Amino acid sequence: MSKKKKEKELHKSIKKQKKSNLPLILSISALLISLGQLIFTIPIVLRYFERVEIQAFELGIAKPIEKNYLQSSFLISNNGRNTAKNVEMHLRILKDDNVLFIPEVFKLSKNDNKAGIAKNQIYKCDELVPGENVRVYVYSDFSSYLKINSIDTLFYDKTIKKPNFKYGPHLKILKHSLGKINIKRTDSLTLKEIKY
Repeated sequence: MSKKKKEKELHKSIKKQKKSNLPLILSISALLISLGQLIFTIPIVLRYFERVEIQAFELGIAKPIEKNYLQSSFLISNNGRNTAKNVEMHLRILKDDNVLFIPEVFKLSKNDNKAGIAKNQIYKCDELVPGENVRVYVYSDFSSYLKINSIDTLFYDKTIKKPNFKYGPHLKILKHSLGKINIKRTDSLTLKEIKY
């Protein structure tokens, strides 16, 4: 047998081996994909990956008996295992409201100061580390709050159905680099007394 024939036969046998390995490679790939799908549908794994990193809670409203202002409060909390970066909060408040953060990690980024009874403000924070909590207080004139939100009056410790807060104050949007957020809103309000 000549050298050229031997080389041709060798090339043919290599091609046959490659062709015969293709089904094996495809089978192994399909098995690995199936295994991956199985692992990522196990509830404990899903809970880890679908875990909400940032949560916001409406804490309610409060007022000192002798004063004419109302305090709406919210809590922003990083309950995840990762640091949330570029946290952005959109807050709708009444025109003359004042906003306070404790601790002061959020800074005003955009102030919609158009004429009207309410305004939208965007606040940004570089990062919230795991376990970090930020309280947000919005102080409103009590009489204006009642008038703008079409509420006759508020009594201490008496729950009223929450009106449609198109004017605020309320938390509209919360977002960050990790993407997973949850805003827990209430469907009623109970006025609490602030004690000094």
